[in-house]
Amino acid sequence: MSNVSEVDLGFETLDQVFEFLSLDKHTVAEGMVFEDVFDQVLERVPKYLHREVVVLGVETFVAKNSSGKLVAFVWSRSAGVGLRRYLRALAVRCEVYVVMWEAGECRFYAKSYPSVVKENKYVPLIELVSKIGNVNSREHQVDLSVRNQARQLGAFYGHLSNVHLGRTKERVALTRYLVNCIIQPWFSGVWNIDRVLLVDEELIALEAKHKYPFGQGEWSGFGLNDGEAFLLGELIDCGVRVLHTILVKPYWDKNVGSSYLLSNLKARDNAHVLGIEMTRQYIDRVLRRKSRAAPAETSIDGKNKVYYKSLYVREFFSMSVLSKVEEVAEKIAGLIDGQLSTKITDVELLSARLQ
Repeated sequence: MSNVSEVDLGFETLDQVFEFLSLDKHTVAEGMVFEDVFDQVLERVPKYLHREVVVLGVETFVAKNSSGKLVAFVWSRSAGVGLRRYLRALAVRCEVYVVMWEAGECRFYAKSYPSVVKENKYVPLIELVSKIGNVNSREHQVDLSVRNQARQLGAFYGHLSNVHLGRTKERVALTRYLVNCIIQPWFSGVWNIDRVLLVDEELIALEAKHKYPFGQGEWSGFGLNDGEAFLLGELIDCGVRVLHTILVKPYWDKNVGSSYLLSNLKARDNAHVLGIEMTRQYIDRVLRRKSRAAPAETSIDGKNKVYYKSLYVREFFSMSVLSKVEEVAEKIAGLIDGQLSTKITDVELLSARLQ
């Protein structure tokens, strides 16, 4: 999948886009469905904040090179408000590169930020990562066991192809091409930052996840990848606030996808939304917790073990259920303003579970 020369970047038809997407985990396509639903909620947040809110139109991937240095790749689809402020913040802890797509050449280019030389020109991104990444690239191939085509078909043709009509190349295919075929092969770890907001003068990274809890009682919780936990701490040190939200799947079954988000009213009634602000003090506490091994199926290629820290259910604020969209939006505004006070309990989540 990572062999750039073998990928047809035309992506002129939906079938071509789907063929490429089907090489990835089925949870990637389903995750895009969830992100679209979450974005629709996010659109409603500004009216409850009574402050200027800008959602930055960026894709951000942060990798760790062989020396342990964080490298951030930021693809901005437009040079909008807040971009320069965001790049400056990332540069506090990361080596930052601004990425652009050159449609005429069907190629990604990048340049450093801030400029390290007088004439800071864009260079082909594939040449750049081959120099700053690991000595030898690794082909990114996803195990067949985590590529359920029925679920991919449902997510893509049932939702993504419609909501991104006319933009599936940019919104679906090119994003996955960027990370899977160009960045991922050259680095040992790659993480993305889900959404970035500028609220007045404040940068906020808003992480949105879709999962169900493990464990029972006070130890009931959710996993946060070790590398991502470290990255969130670095973001905080960059002066970026980090908010972590979780849409709790009402079906606690890895074989159930995201289709209920679009078709099952009862499931949406039972899908709790949780949130927490990850302060430096909190993330330090999380990083001190014991790392546990997750099944290989949760890794980016479905083959390797990944390790995670526990975020306990009792630490999260309750932000209503998905069917109450306006209430969820208001609660997200409350999380941003630091006004939430009601914590969720494992008993509430257990009672909302569907079989």
